[in-house]
Amino acid sequence: MRFSMRAAILTMTCWCLPATAAEPFIQLSGMSRAGIDVKGWADTRGGAGGRIIRVTNLNASGEGSFAAAVAQTGARIVVFEVGGVIDLQGASIRVQEPHLTIAGQTAPNPGITFIRGEFSVATHDVIVQHIAVRPGEFGRAKRSGWEADGLSTSAADNVIIDHCSFSWATDENLSASGPRFKGATVDEWRQATSRRITFSHNIVAEGLRDSTHRKGEHSKGSLVHDNANRVLFFGNLFNANHERNPLIKGGAHVAVVNNLIHDFGARAVHYNLIAHEWGGQPAADRHRDAGRQRGAWRRRFAGGRAPLQPWRRG
Repeated sequence: MRFSMRAAILTMTCWCLPATAAEPFIQLSGMSRAGIDVKGWADTRGGAGGRIIRVTNLNASGEGSFAAAVAQTGARIVVFEVGGVIDLQGASIRVQEPHLTIAGQTAPNPGITFIRGEFSVATHDVIVQHIAVRPGEFGRAKRSGWEADGLSTSAADNVIIDHCSFSWATDENLSASGPRFKGATVDEWRQATSRRITFSHNIVAEGLRDSTHRKGEHSKGSLVHDNANRVLFFGNLFNANHERNPLIKGGAHVAVVNNLIHDFGARAVHYNLIAHEWGGQPAADRHRDAGRQRGAWRRRFAGGRAPLQPWRRG
């Protein structure tokens, strides 16, 4: 339903699965509410107990820069002695070392904003708070192939993105992604992609509609890719994204709870399993065959009550 102001307060839980997939393996009642406001399935402490690493300048790289801080190893908490804009100049910040807390709230006024680049978290046990990311077009031509997310997780595990702002991306503003079919079984697929991810209290806004994405129109809020699992969207503001607030793809396990979705275009939230992308996957074929067997069982008892245990009476 759309209100006259085209706003929707969405309070829902989505287990988005192929029709033939297994039952979800984590129950909502198992979510932790300790520590950060709502952790969801993520229970990470980030870099707690580790070194304090100070960002002392706004350079894109080099000594004292943010890029240098996140590239270090071991448990660490990154704090900021400067505030302002960090121009990534078309580069990507890829977090690959685990046990990290990025404490943007420590920056002096006006806080920390990253422009003309994108973020990726490709490791485990990471907390990111109070930063803003604005990829923008970076002076590139329309449909030239600059497809930048604000922030995406790539095969990451146990990650919390909280109280951040993502806008003006040319792909999705905020996403959970990774390999979709790595391994021989569904459980292996789910273990190889993003899992235990919490997106809470973020602003996800104004994806660029007619920009540098090669497809043309691409104002998108968030994407949860195939088989990503235990992903929570809680208390976020989605504003002025044409669609994908979020888009949830095949096999994903996702909860979308108490988000405000405002001024969307074609669709607010939707699910899409693209059949040809799943075709030829042995595990998918096994689930499909099992689904056909269950369908035959239901048709057999159409018009009547099928017993849960047909070998018992009553």
